[in-house]
Amino acid sequence: MLNAIKPLILISSILTFSANAENKINPICNDIADLAKAVMTARQNNVDIKKLYDAANGIDGARNMVTVAYSKPRFKSEEYKQNAITDFSNNFFLACVKLEDKKKI
Repeated sequence: MLNAIKPLILISSILTFSANAENKINPICNDIADLAKAVMTARQNNVDIKKLYDAANGIDGARNMVTVAYSKPRFKSEEYKQNAITDFSNNFFLACVKLEDKKKI
């Protein structure tokens, strides 16, 4: 019985640590990840790039994000589309977090 509980305690500890670490992340990184998700979703759904460039006008870094997204392949299967969207969003989130970490040093 005790052996069955140990993995649950470990998972609970990891989730608690993750939740505490997440609270310390600059909210702008979440916004950037959400924007990246929207941009790549549009890319994977074959939205005309001109529409995204128009929408990104005046938003710092958004045009660059659109350019990067449209340099990536568009997939046919939903699984591959979702993987591309998640990876793209995660990459921008990670870049933001790393930049924030460098500012703290």
